[in-house]
Amino acid sequence: MAFILEYRGVFRTDSRSGPIIRHARLPRVFVACALVLSATAAPPAAATSDFLSDITEQGSAGWGIVTRFEQSPYRGDGVRIDLMPLYLYEGEHLYLHTYRAGLKLDFESGKRAAVFLSHRFESFPVERVPASLAGMSTRVPGTDFGLSYEQRFDWGHGFVEVLHDVSNNSGGTEGRLGAAIEWWRGRLMFAPYFMLSARDARLNGYYYGVSASEAAAGRPAYRPGAGVNASVGVNARYDLSDTWHFFAGMSATLWASGVRRSPIVEDRVQLAAYGGLAYEFTPTPVKGARDGVPLTFKVLHGRSSPCNLLPIMELRCRSISTDDRTSVDSFEVGRPFIESPHGWPVMIAWYAMYRSCGNVGKRMTALGWLCDGVVPLKAICSVIHTGFFPPATCIIVCA
Repeated sequence: MAFILEYRGVFRTDSRSGPIIRHARLPRVFVACALVLSATAAPPAAATSDFLSDITEQGSAGWGIVTRFEQSPYRGDGVRIDLMPLYLYEGEHLYLHTYRAGLKLDFESGKRAAVFLSHRFESFPVERVPASLAGMSTRVPGTDFGLSYEQRFDWGHGFVEVLHDVSNNSGGTEGRLGAAIEWWRGRLMFAPYFMLSARDARLNGYYYGVSASEAAAGRPAYRPGAGVNASVGVNARYDLSDTWHFFAGMSATLWASGVRRSPIVEDRVQLAAYGGLAYEFTPTPVKGARDGVPLTFKVLHGRSSPCNLLPIMELRCRSISTDDRTSVDSFEVGRPFIESPHGWPVMIAWYAMYRSCGNVGKRMTALGWLCDGVVPLKAICSVIHTGFFPPATCIIVCA
């Protein structure tokens, strides 16, 4: 048999799940320490606005963990903390990061163009909604379709991006223009950067506007309109070894005046920081012309069960009778992109997925992706997350 560890994500989640973001009010000293540590600790310079790009070499993949700290833009919401599993793949044309996946094309003289799907982290808080947002319709994270162009120079790189919401939330559009300077000192790299972000009225209005039906005492109806944000920051990376990479960064963003004047927004410079650790697998050796890459198809049907995990594994409980009658059907097609790193009996594969979930007569269908690793053992277990980026709802299935 084989041990299978699967991470699944979809480009749009069921609205009943809501965004999975943890919020916390932290003492200012703790927040300051987190920002300082993230800024001085070590690693990456993000090509384009993706802070996870260029951590692994082309043809390689990586796993790890990353934590984000961010002052919430909403009045009274404090500091947000996101703890996310990290997964990276850099192919010749295909790339996959924790919250972004796409296709890229490299040209001569350091030019690169890309098309991608990206998770937008903006949202109302899920827990402990502040008084400023009480009674308002929830604003949720979205999925953006994007185009980017990057030009590399001896001193760093410049980039331009255009993103448009395709998750039917805001329907808004954002354009980004930025540049970064890269400084290397042995294994340590710093990359100060700046970025301008032009957002249209639909994007700003969805996340920071107040409709007439949401107006209340101290919270008048408001439309922020279009505007331009300005951000400065630094990314850093330290290569602990050929395979272990530590990275961190911090930024400060001045929102457009129309957003800052919103009755639900704090009028201040927004600070954010992140830090993480990544392990990079060695690239897969190039295959000969006769060595085919297997294309795998999967068909899945699942039902919820009231039984605990151990009785199911021991075949002592087979009941699938539950009140919600939850079921899932999936069709998947994919192929491996990393095989036997370091000689280990491990394979990491990419799958495209079409999935349909049902719950008491309600059904949600979504397209998504699947990252699959296989190790020979005497069990088959799957750890499944339903969401575009982790953490999200987790289901464990064994057979």
